[in-house]
Amino acid sequence: MKIALVKIGALSAIVALFMTGQLACAQTTHKPVEEMLKGIKKAGGVCRPDGSSSTEESQTRNESPDFSCGIDAVSALSWTGQQGAVVVDTRTSGEFSGFHANGALNLEVGALRAKSYLRDKKLLLAGNGKTERELYIACANLKKMGFKQVRLLRGGMPAWLLHSQPVVGQPGSLAAQLRLTPSEMWAGSRFDANVVLLAPAMSVLQKDLPMALVLRDENTEAIKSQVEKRRRGSSSSVVLVGGPGWTDERIEQLAQKLKPLPLLVFAEKPEVYKQFLTTQEAVWKARARGPKKLKCG
Repeated sequence: MKIALVKIGALSAIVALFMTGQLACAQTTHKPVEEMLKGIKKAGGVCRPDGSSSTEESQTRNESPDFSCGIDAVSALSWTGQQGAVVVDTRTSGEFSGFHANGALNLEVGALRAKSYLRDKKLLLAGNGKTERELYIACANLKKMGFKQVRLLRGGMPAWLLHSQPVVGQPGSLAAQLRLTPSEMWAGSRFDANVVLLAPAMSVLQKDLPMALVLRDENTEAIKSQVEKRRRGSSSSVVLVGGPGWTDERIEQLAQKLKPLPLLVFAEKPEVYKQFLTTQEAVWKARARGPKKLKCG
């Protein structure tokens, strides 16, 4: 009982010091607190998931995509019809529950590494068509890890729908699957395997999208002509910055005429994209500065 009272008394004393501000500064000379802080690592400038590091992130950014992984939706259907074939749908659980290929597994690519029983299967990776670069890199890494047969559905599940392949669920509008948010537009424009085209009314974004080519005309033939000039192999997608005038019907018609080449469309006003860039730039600058240092006293 006496020992317990002593411990309670010591704890009360420490609490009292905090309350009076005597233990607020790092310069405090109270030995017990200094001893307690020994061995605690300093916090970094950015919070990261468990097990991740800036080195790992840098390595991921520098990895090369394996474009030999890509196959179109028609070939993919034949692939999935073979014995031992598995469709791995890498989209979010919400997207997956909306619709998916029959028998598909909803898994993040990272989770596949622990699925050793899938190494001898024929794997078809299927995404949302908007993060292709990451999936091409993932395919390359899975091959290195011993997954013998891995392919990637070029254009993702929107391409699967475009080719009228069977699905489970209610996919809704195809155009909704092909529309890009500002952040998705930014990511798609930075993937150098994509062909980025600007409608004439969106030419004000050319400085913000240095890889983009301004179309002289928005008709299908003009788009096809520029695609043939700029595309880099069969892995390319067409990222069209069309503006608010592009309706769902128009997007779906163009997607049909361009297939099997995947199409993605940004159909917002230029100001929407510019505002995104302004906000994102502020975020990048804040991360570069790191967290504010707390003042003592």
